[in-house]
Amino acid sequence: MTMVQFIRTHSDAILADWEAFAQTLLPSGEDCNALREAAAELLKAIADDMESKNSTSEPQARQHAADRLAQKFTLMQVLAEYRALRASVNQRWSEQLRSFGPAELAELNLFNTVIDESVARAISWYEARLGHVEDQLSEVTDLSEKRYRSLAELSPDAILVHDGGKWVYANQAAATLMAFDTPQQLIGRSVLEFVLPDYRARADERTRQVVSGKAQPLI
Repeated sequence: MTMVQFIRTHSDAILADWEAFAQTLLPSGEDCNALREAAAELLKAIADDMESKNSTSEPQARQHAADRLAQKFTLMQVLAEYRALRASVNQRWSEQLRSFGPAELAELNLFNTVIDESVARAISWYEARLGHVEDQLSEVTDLSEKRYRSLAELSPDAILVHDGGKWVYANQAAATLMAFDTPQQLIGRSVLEFVLPDYRARADERTRQVVSGKAQPLI
């Protein structure tokens, strides 16, 4: 019996081994029957690959990774799945062999190659998907920042932000309050420049206290 024939004939036993392992990494609330069906499709695709000696399982590997990501599996858990399938097939097939010669070694190497290719495709899909999600999050962050900036710029209340004792942001209302034409005229100026001379030392000390984390009462 060839290894492909063995996989097809003993798929239930192989999947039972996998299922016992999968229970240890199953995300909370997930149905193991649904996970088993996906694993069965993946095992069939691997056997098909071995039989045709072509890399035809890319869509299945990609879909498997997509399903697991939707089921809140981590990449390490997906890799553990492949490792469990590999171990079960290798062990069960080795146990039924009466002899182990060049033909059997070639089949074993082919099986491991197909598994490795499938793993590589799953990892590639995961990386591409995560990269896409990161891009989307970056776009959302940029959009949120633009919206908040627009709200600040259109606010009728004066809004100023300082860093290191200098203004780093001001909206138009703040510029108008300070008798400037544009907010840009405020940027880089010292905060104390807009405090009466008699109060500058006190304002400077209050700022130092706030920066150090000490709450200050309102004046």
